[in-house]
Amino acid sequence: MGSYFLHEFCHWLSLRATSPGTLVRWEMTPLRISLLVRNTPSPRAAALNAAAGPLGPAVVGCVVLLIRPLLPAAMSGTVQAIGWLCLGHILFLIPPSTDGLTVLFELTKRGQLS
Repeated sequence: MGSYFLHEFCHWLSLRATSPGTLVRWEMTPLRISLLVRNTPSPRAAALNAAAGPLGPAVVGCVVLLIRPLLPAAMSGTVQAIGWLCLGHILFLIPPSTDGLTVLFELTKRGQLS
């Protein structure tokens, strides 16, 4: 659940930096954490914000996997699983996931991908 919170937190940080006037609402259920966004000011901001969610945990996953050899052997398996779980968030950039579709749609709508 922590990697999904980090995913949504990265969306939130990106929104605060690129779209301060955007309406944001946290939605939490026992099985899901979501950030609901309304009125993103530009397609570029929407694409950046959509990409920020998966990229944050993916970077953390890479760091965790890189430092794993420095940790005690007893922690190796758990740390490796956490690293791969976080790195797996990169798959959210591939359509048909919501983040992947948003990035693709906003970039093509803007004419940046043709």
